[in-house]
Amino acid sequence: MILNWDPIPRLGSVPINWYGLGWVVAFLVARTLVRRWAPAYGLKREQVEDLARLYFTVQNDPLAYLSEPWRVLMVWEGGLAFFGGLLGAILAAYVYARSRRIVFGRAADLFAPAVPVAAAIGRIPCGLAGMDYGTPTTVPWGVVYSHPASSAPNDGIARHPVQLYEFFGDLDRRGPVASP
Repeated sequence: MILNWDPIPRLGSVPINWYGLGWVVAFLVARTLVRRWAPAYGLKREQVEDLARLYFTVQNDPLAYLSEPWRVLMVWEGGLAFFGGLLGAILAAYVYARSRRIVFGRAADLFAPAVPVAAAIGRIPCGLAGMDYGTPTTVPWGVVYSHPASSAPNDGIARHPVQLYEFFGDLDRRGPVASP
């Protein structure tokens, strides 16, 4: 399959970073799920909103957002990463929960089912942009990235769509995690 997707098209003079927008959508979906489930965990929706916002800020260069808070809206800058942000968000959520007298385990149980859903959504633009591309392959579903701005090599070689594998893996992880 040949993929000729421009990972950073422009809307006028403003570059649109699909990867960044994908993570914004992932965050909003996870936030919606968590707010919906909050009462079943004995938490107020307002408390959840504060934790969700804290997660987004910690995941995305918290020092920059503290010194330049308007940068939260600059999704075209990219730089969204998952693993470091998740660890930082867990630590920040723990500190926040303790300061608000929220049982951290209850809040973590509430957020846990939404994390793989958000991760799965984030894999879609990652795959389209050729980020974290796989090794060369001859399988029929291998992807050839042909756009010059793709993060994957533009060498005509089919590669495993690892982002798609991760997408299904994330959804599979979501299955056994209970939610109300």
